[in-house]
Amino acid sequence: IKELPTPVLASNSPVCEESPLNLTATPAGATNYAWTGPNGFTGSNIANPSIASAALTSAGNYVVTVTNGVGCSATASVSVTVNPKPVIPVVANKTFCAEDPQATLTATALSGNSLLWYGNASTGGVSSTTASFHNPTTAGVTRYYVTQKVDATSCESNRAELVVTVNAKPLPPTTLPVSACQNSNPITLTVSGSNTGFAVLWYGLNSTGGTSSTTADIAPTNTVGTTTYYVSRKADDTGCESNRATIPVEIRVTPVPTLASNSPVCAESPINLTATPAGATT
Repeated sequence: IKELPTPVLASNSPVCEESPLNLTATPAGATNYAWTGPNGFTGSNIANPSIASAALTSAGNYVVTVTNGVGCSATASVSVTVNPKPVIPVVANKTFCAEDPQATLTATALSGNSLLWYGNASTGGVSSTTASFHNPTTAGVTRYYVTQKVDATSCESNRAELVVTVNAKPLPPTTLPVSACQNSNPITLTVSGSNTGFAVLWYGLNSTGGTSSTTADIAPTNTVGTTTYYVSRKADDTGCESNRATIPVEIRVTPVPTLASNSPVCAESPINLTATPAGATT
C-alpha cells in the first residue's frame, strides 16, 4: 500500500484587483502539481504559482492535484477572494496668481473610502492622509497625485492627477509724479504706456485694502502738500492683478501778489512800482 500525499493549499487571499495572487501547495517535493482555477487558470509542475495582476474574474476555487514520488495523487482546494479596485477620486484643478496665499488642495472620495496624497509623485513615493498644499510663489504648472482607498478592504485606486496652474503677476502700470498750483483745476490722474489687455484699477489713497475703481482718481488742489495715490492693473485673460504703483501729487503754493506804487506823481517824475512778495521767478 503506497502512501497518499496530503496536500495543503494556501493563498494571500483576499487580494485587491490588479494585485498579485500567490498560491502555495505543501508539502514541497512532489513530482507534479496540476492546477486548475477560475478564468481558465491552469498550471503544472510548480508548487507555488502566482497571477501577477489578479482580475475580478480570478476569484473562486483553485484546485491542485499533487502526485508524489510513488505515483499516488491527492487533491486539495482553496477559495480566493478578489476585491474590486475603487475608481480614482474626483479632483478639483486649481488656478492661482503668483504670490497668492498658500492653498490646500482638494479631492473627493466615495463614502467609506479615504484619500491618500502622494505630493508630486506620479509613481512610488510615500502617501499621506494629509492633503497636499501649494504655495503659488512663481508662475508655472505643477501636478499633484491622490488616490482613494477602501477602508474595509484597503484596496487603493490608481492615482488621479490634480493640475495646479499659477499665472504670472503683471507688472504695475507706469506712473509719473504730478504737480499743480493750489486752487487750480482738479487733476484727473493717468498712467503711462500701453495697457491693452489690462484693466487699470484705482485705489485712491489706499496703499493696501480698499475698493478699486476703473474710473481714474481726481486729485483736488485746494490743499498745499504732497499726497500719494495708488493704482494697479489687472490682466483681462488671467484676472491676475499687479502690485500697486504710486502717483505722488504735489500741490504748490499759489502766490498772492500785492502791487503798490508811488502814485500820484508829478509829470516828468519817476513812477515806482512794487510787487510783493519778493523772490518770485517771474
